[in-house]
Amino acid sequence: KNILISITTAIVVVLIVYAGFLYVTAGTNEDNAKKAKTIFTYAMIGLIVAVLSYAIVNIAVGFIN
Repeated sequence: KNILISITTAIVVVLIVYAGFLYVTAGTNEDNAKKAKTIFTYAMIGLIVAVLSYAIVNIAVGFIN
């Protein structure tokens, strides 16, 4: 179960780097800047969902045991 958190974190880091690259290289292209912001937002939401689901499962297992 810890490996899934590691994989999720790695994917989020890659997406954040990609979004940063798009944002920096966007220049006057507003579409790329908007795309970068959207990717960053979704990456953060995905990370929050993954961490919260991991915490909820661990709390539930703690109550069961």
